[in-house]
Amino acid sequence: MENEMAEEKELVEEEAAGELLVVEVTVQELLAEEEMVEEWMVNNRMDLTAVEDKNRKHTGVNSDVLHAYL
Repeated sequence: MENEMAEEKELVEEEAAGELLVVEVTVQELLAEEEMVEEWMVNNRMDLTAVEDKNRKHTGVNSDVLHAYL
């Protein structure tokens, strides 16, 4: 009886460890995605600012007005 309980306990612990590993990997993937999204946003914001500056030279519209509009 004790042998069966010990084996069952070991199986439960292994399963829990596997599930914990899946959660850890998922969290790491989400953090990596978040970092990529933030980098993309920064890069595109810089591109947008360059476009706004170019447009401002031609139209005289302040980029703050465009930021508020967006």
